[in-house]
Amino acid sequence: MNKQDLLNYVEEIKDELIDVSTKIWSKPEISGQEKESANLMRKVLKDHGFTIKELEGMEHSFIGEFGSGSPVIAVLGEYDALPGLSQAVETRFNPVKANEPGHGCGHNLLGTGALGAALAIKLPNLQSQAGLP
Repeated sequence: MNKQDLLNYVEEIKDELIDVSTKIWSKPEISGQEKESANLMRKVLKDHGFTIKELEGMEHSFIGEFGSGSPVIAVLGEYDALPGLSQAVETRFNPVKANEPGHGCGHNLLGTGALGAALAIKLPNLQSQAGLP
């Protein structure tokens, strides 16, 4: 596998990642209340062969695992909205609903970027080059 193979794969999953980001943007959930966003992330990871481990006492947090052995690579994705940042998809301040939560912080993009990275890391040829099982 070379760099172009990795870029080609990211291009293949681009529409799926854009869809995830858009869905998270459209339903902003503040920290600790990311029920729909977390379920969406879980589903995408499961669809790509990840096993999901739930975290006791943290209803919307989880660990997506793929493979075994070492090295262990962790990717942290945050996709919570922030209070008062409701924002239409445009470059000037234009709340969808005044004083409501939103992703003016870009966490919908950060979380989706982390998801894309995790999916790319699991590419079979990339794993074998890194000595992963």
